Amino acid sequence: MKRLIGTTALALALSLGLVVPASATSQTHKAAVKACHDEYNKTMKTANDSYTEAAKAARTKKGKERKDALAAATRARQGTKAQAKAAERSCIANAPKK
Repeated sequence: MKRLIGTTALALALSLGLVVPASATSQTHKAAVKACHDEYNKTMKTANDSYTEAAKAARTKKGKERKDALAAATRARQGTKAQAKAAERSCIANAPKK
């Protein structure tokens, strides 16, 4: 009986030890990560809106000029998205851990 109570107490103590640090994530860290992600989403929306406008303007052109304008709009959007993703990663890396 002592063995059963001892192992149960040990298991309970270990399980609580694992649960508490996981739930003790800092609220400031969560807020910082959320702010980083919100900024990323805002940048992505701006990039997509800019691409939409540029593509709409490019579609009024013809031939090679149209093809070049669409390609430039696509490259600009891809570049902006890559920069936004890198900025989000560095922002999350710089967020307070605790």
